[in-house]
Amino acid sequence: MAEAGADVWLIARNPHHAAAARNHGLTIVKGDTEQTVPIRASTDSFEPSPAEFIFVTVKTYDTEVAVRRLAPYLHEDALAITLQNGLGSIETMAEHFGEERCVLGVTFEGATLLDPGRVADMGSGTTYLAAGDATRERLARLAEALTAGGIETEVREQREVEGLLWGKLAMASGINPIATVLRVPNGALSEFEEACELSRQAIAETVAVAAAWGIELAFDPHERFEQTTRATRDMSSCTLLDAMRGRRTEIDAISGAIADEGDRLGVPTPLHRMLWRIIKAIEATAERRVHE
Repeated sequence: MAEAGADVWLIARNPHHAAAARNHGLTIVKGDTEQTVPIRASTDSFEPSPAEFIFVTVKTYDTEVAVRRLAPYLHEDALAITLQNGLGSIETMAEHFGEERCVLGVTFEGATLLDPGRVADMGSGTTYLAAGDATRERLARLAEALTAGGIETEVREQREVEGLLWGKLAMASGINPIATVLRVPNGALSEFEEACELSRQAIAETVAVAAAWGIELAFDPHERFEQTTRATRDMSSCTLLDAMRGRRTEIDAISGAIADEGDRLGVPTPLHRMLWRIIKAIEATAERRVHE
């Protein structure tokens, strides 16, 4: 967006990341190439004026802290956009900003933090923003700026973006929790029938919950699962990496949320409930883990 003429700030939770980006620019690593772009960065505020748009990209369990910290710096009619995994974030944001100021977003861009001030581009995909009558014009302008800055962005109707969100969630529900319990890279889930069957069941449970919600998925999550596990065969899911590092995972917003919604809607989700319990136990016992 900076390349498109917008004033962009990075508000980072990690002070080392913020300092490195502020002092040396943000370096984006893609394959064998690197690009460093100047960016304003802080850990708590941005100047000189309140923000018109804010993207919330923290882990789902940090949403509450993030929105409380950023609320004082938003323009009175600013739009807050979630580009997070799983369920529940936009509801948390709405409690603080109001539903009319919150925008559901789904992105198929992939990135990971390598070191302070350095991020890896893990693959490009389209980003989608859900528009209402009152936000359509502003979001169209934002999408144009994002696309000009190299992030292909489209504005769609709310129900379409919900279908994308649940499609992505269904696919991820067959990858992240299964790979974490088995401690394997993504590719193993499609290479071994025993693992693949677990993934199929997890996806099927998520699809059933979405159907009970009245959500029409934007794509076949089983097909996208096959494509994704093959394209990222040697990569590890963020849930697995967090678990192995003894960090809190986003399992509450994935298997936990799916199981909770299943209970509420009367849809059986026994596998997701079990996956949630196992990974919560993995988190709780991290300090006692046996290493070879």
